[in-house]
Amino acid sequence: MITGGTDATARVYNMRTGTCVNTFRTKSPVMNVAASHCGSFAVAATKFSTHIIEFKCSRSKELDYNNPEPGTTVDSITVTKNGRYIVSGLSNGEISTYDLVEGKTIKKIKSKGDKVK
Repeated sequence: MITGGTDATARVYNMRTGTCVNTFRTKSPVMNVAASHCGSFAVAATKFSTHIIEFKCSRSKELDYNNPEPGTTVDSITVTKNGRYIVSGLSNGEISTYDLVEGKTIKKIKSKGDKVK
């Protein structure tokens, strides 16, 4: 299991023992986290950036993705079932898709509502 916190950390827990097995530090509070379906990585969205967390090698990398404009936050984030894409919803109504293989944002659309959750 992975959690995000206002202390600017994402923590990975062993579900059998309930103990924290790794802590990843970010530059700002972690607003949302989502684990991949294969269980090899997770994504953590902070107020200012998105990080990919690789469980096997215990490292975190900041992605050049979803760096929202001031006052905009990432309200939701998920990893597609095949593990290739990150899809997120921002408080300004934008929906963004990032391709992990290509290493770039492939689509941004504006929703009709104010927020995407």
